[in-house]
Amino acid sequence: MDEERQTLTHSMFVSLFPDWTGQTQPRRVKSEGDSLHLGTESPIQSSGNTVNSVLVWRRAEPN
Repeated sequence: MDEERQTLTHSMFVSLFPDWTGQTQPRRVKSEGDSLHLGTESPIQSSGNTVNSVLVWRRAEPN
């Protein structure tokens, strides 16, 4: 985790993009309220398309 740059290193053990499997890639991190956003540092090319992926995790309500 690089807090100053707001990035972390993400290891790809499984991916919808087969060429990502086994890679280690930097991810942008943003925290807003009960959500954590993980995204690519910059758009990437995949199968001829430009992709800017973001995964949003939301904290579960306590039981």
